[in-house]
Amino acid sequence: EIDYIFHLAAQSIVPTAYYNPLEALETNIMGTANVLEAARLYGKVQGIIVVSSDKAYGKIPQASEADPLSGDHPYETSKAAADLLAHTYFRTYHLPVAITRFGNVYGEGDINFSRIIPGIAKSIVKNELLILRSNGKFVRDYVYVKDVVGALILLMRNIKSIQGEAFNISSEENLSVLQLIKTIERRLMKEIKYRIANKTYNEIPKQSINFQKIKTQLGWHPKANINNTIVNILDWYRVFFGK
Repeated sequence: EIDYIFHLAAQSIVPTAYYNPLEALETNIMGTANVLEAARLYGKVQGIIVVSSDKAYGKIPQASEADPLSGDHPYETSKAAADLLAHTYFRTYHLPVAITRFGNVYGEGDINFSRIIPGIAKSIVKNELLILRSNGKFVRDYVYVKDVVGALILLMRNIKSIQGEAFNISSEENLSVLQLIKTIERRLMKEIKYRIANKTYNEIPKQSINFQKIKTQLGWHPKANINNTIVNILDWYRVFFGK
């Protein structure tokens, strides 16, 4: 029997959505619709968390849950539409669903090396040149995966009181790519060699989200930061690469 659903499945890579928009729309919108409809037909699910993204807000700075959803490009639109679907199933069918929107999640286990922290880790472990697809000035929030997991579990434990609501999950580490590299260099006392490719498509230059709501309502706040996690993260990648 199924009691709870954490829906994290998605096409989550912005450049992939640019080159294959239909795949992103089908996966992120219809994939979410399929999960919600299956839960509705099953009829016994006690809670559903639909995991979304800060991209659902578009270019809104310091976005809070009260801000409107937006989308100028395929990836952003797919996430905003999935959020609206979750809200629709709550309002129409009283499905016990809540929505989370994350900043940039990082940590052990991420093997998508087009993402900045896995890319940095790979370049350090394998002594390779790091290629930055942006100009290095794009700004994002960075939130550690274990903090995210803790937030998801906390939300599910409180699903009866928070169903129908959305919650931002993020941190106060709002850094540009170059600031992130400098932070890691200082922590490791090691230079990271990189080249700026400056080839990005449909990326939002500066993005951050406000997580005050979950902090106030449920007492959640991030415990980790880049400085106190990066050594363990690199150890994980060394094992992964056999180094």
